[in-house]
Amino acid sequence: MDWLKLFKQQNQFSIGLAIALSLTGLGLSVYSMSGTKYDVIEFCFKPKKNNNRAVKYCTQDKQYIIPEGYWRQENYVPTNPRFQPQGTFILSDKATRLRTIPATNPIAKNWAMASLILLSSSTLLTSKRLQRYKKEFVAYFEQLKTDLNQEIQLNEQQREITTHKIAVETEYIKDRVTRNDQITRIKDKSEGEREFDREQAEKHNQLAEYQRLLQLAKFKAEIAKCEAEEAKHRSEANRLLSAVPVPLELTEEIDYEALCPGKVGELEFYDWRDLVDDAVGIIVAGNSGSGKTSVAVWVAGWLTKDEPAQVLALDPHANVNVLWGELGIHAIADFALIEQQLILLIELLDSRRELNKQQLDLEPTIIVFGDEINACLDSFSNKEIIELALRRLGSEGRKYKIIFIALNQSSNANDLNISAQMRNNYLLIALNATARQLAKQWKKDDPRKKHVDELAYSCIVSGAVPESLAIHPTHHTYKQFKKKGNKPKGLRQINQLPLTIPLASPEDIQTDWHKDLVAWADQLLNVPTPDLIKEKWEEMMGHAPSSKQVELLHEYLLNRN
Repeated sequence: MDWLKLFKQQNQFSIGLAIALSLTGLGLSVYSMSGTKYDVIEFCFKPKKNNNRAVKYCTQDKQYIIPEGYWRQENYVPTNPRFQPQGTFILSDKATRLRTIPATNPIAKNWAMASLILLSSSTLLTSKRLQRYKKEFVAYFEQLKTDLNQEIQLNEQQREITTHKIAVETEYIKDRVTRNDQITRIKDKSEGEREFDREQAEKHNQLAEYQRLLQLAKFKAEIAKCEAEEAKHRSEANRLLSAVPVPLELTEEIDYEALCPGKVGELEFYDWRDLVDDAVGIIVAGNSGSGKTSVAVWVAGWLTKDEPAQVLALDPHANVNVLWGELGIHAIADFALIEQQLILLIELLDSRRELNKQQLDLEPTIIVFGDEINACLDSFSNKEIIELALRRLGSEGRKYKIIFIALNQSSNANDLNISAQMRNNYLLIALNATARQLAKQWKKDDPRKKHVDELAYSCIVSGAVPESLAIHPTHHTYKQFKKKGNKPKGLRQINQLPLTIPLASPEDIQTDWHKDLVAWADQLLNVPTPDLIKEKWEEMMGHAPSSKQVELLHEYLLNRN
């Protein structure tokens, strides 16, 4: 590896440089300690007046050395007393300079400083190189690990290639042997046998071609069927769209200053902004033309202002109630289908009761309008379905993101087929005649009763909240009551999601079964089980039956036998 070679070269150079610096520093250090560092003066004590001529003062053993600096600091040097005869007195004289001995190493300090710098540089270089060596050592081993892994992978690929090559060559040899055996067997066959084999091969190819053409024809028939269904649905959609009236003018925001005036004189009105918290379930009651449907739609628009919901209307009079169509709300009008849909909603409620909080948060909110409760009670095959739906959906539905809004001309508990206590679980919105009926409990001079009696469109809320006056949400601006003609005002667009909940289908309530299924059941010794009925139905009809169809057919066979 180039970088490794470069690192080794740099390492060798650094080691050599460090050794050179160290040796040079040591040499300079030794040199700085050799020789003299400054000039010295050689002198002796020789007085000018000598009483004893025989005495020799400047002999070799009587010569002294002193630094030149000290010599200059002194004006004179006293005569050495050792050489003065006893009993004599010699005045002090200056010392006699004999010679100046120059310094042999005057810049020793500089050499010592240079030695210290070189030794420090050598130490620093060695330290830095050691640190880099540690880093490079880690990087080197990481690179070595990578190279080893690559080498292992290359060896593995080479082994796989070799194995594949051997397998291909082996397969090729087998094919050659098999082909040679086939050629040998063909050569051993007679001409008649060969002709028979050729005819069989041609018939096999023709059969394969016929099967391909048959499959292609089936695909074309399916495509034609789908195109016909599409054309049928498109025609039906165009017909329905052409029948839709001009949509209503909807408002973006609700005028709560007009709807929630608070306390006006002796009257105090319900604050519609509390609706989201108060509405566990909702019952809208009032006579014909009082605006029940428009109020229910207004409530749904307010409930979906922050979070969209799936919206469904169960209305036996949906064919004349144009408001559902104008707002794009899917409506079910058939009594049997409405009854079945309520059963599906209760099943949906039961399935959601098994979810935990996190799973329930992912489920969409569902708003269901149940209109004409009295008419449904008179037409349902099982009247308890209404009572069960009102009781379950009104008390549990909101907890599991199902809001049931019931519409009826009467708010009487008996008319709704539920108890008064259960009805009070709902937020009751009483309009016009129903509101005036509730106001009868107030005294004649009560300003609330007078207010309700004088308005063209009056409203009282009760049930889950204390009884209080309220402004009619959609018709409060009208001064004259009309059963028809006064269009709702202030409606807000419902924030709708596409419907994904199970919807009641005519197949779910079908009771006329195919005669072939009954004939098949007659051939059995015992009444078939529901699972067997479902399997045979799908085999004979080409589609799976609903659970209701299987249940009804099984019950029919049991009762008939």
